[in-house]
Amino acid sequence: MAIKNFIKENFVLCVGISLPILLVVMFLLSNTLPRFFAAPPQYKLVLADYQVHYNGPRAGYSVAFQVDKDGKLQMRLTPVTDGYSSHTPHLLIYDGQRDSFRKVDISLPDAGAYTGAVTLPVKEVENYKLDTNNKAPDGYAFLQGRGGSRGVIGIFGGGYSHHRLYLKKGAASFKLPEFDGFYGYYGTDAFIGWVVEEK
Repeated sequence: MAIKNFIKENFVLCVGISLPILLVVMFLLSNTLPRFFAAPPQYKLVLADYQVHYNGPRAGYSVAFQVDKDGKLQMRLTPVTDGYSSHTPHLLIYDGQRDSFRKVDISLPDAGAYTGAVTLPVKEVENYKLDTNNKAPDGYAFLQGRGGSRGVIGIFGGGYSHHRLYLKKGAASFKLPEFDGFYGYYGTDAFIGWVVEEK
């Protein structure tokens, strides 16, 4: 009876306290339930990850990935000279069934092996056929989101920024997990494609 009396006497206060809690619960459910009932992504996602060297050509090349008309991954190598940055490329392959990444190291020719730009196949994933459409055949789309903080009231420091990656299909959204202790620090050119065939 004491609880009922308290609610009657403090009805407005109770509503004021419970309404924000109810809204938070509804928001969490609306974001969680669609993923809970949705089938996970069926196709592996391939992303580029670059380690950039600014103190001389450790790798000897600037690297850009591209997919040919047959769905095979290639790398465009451009020799670099002292004073220019070079890249050590990696691939991150996301498996939606396991909700995890696998890192693939890419072998580059010795520095100086090529004096001009050259396009070579990426042998480490030569058994993959890739689809470069933003949306996979199962309907999941690759999305990138940016956010961050400027600190307290935007003036006291503590600011940060993040680059979050998602797979989304309808109301279901899968946030890609951390890899090697980092999350979402990939460039806008990270997306390569979906693995639509694996031999």
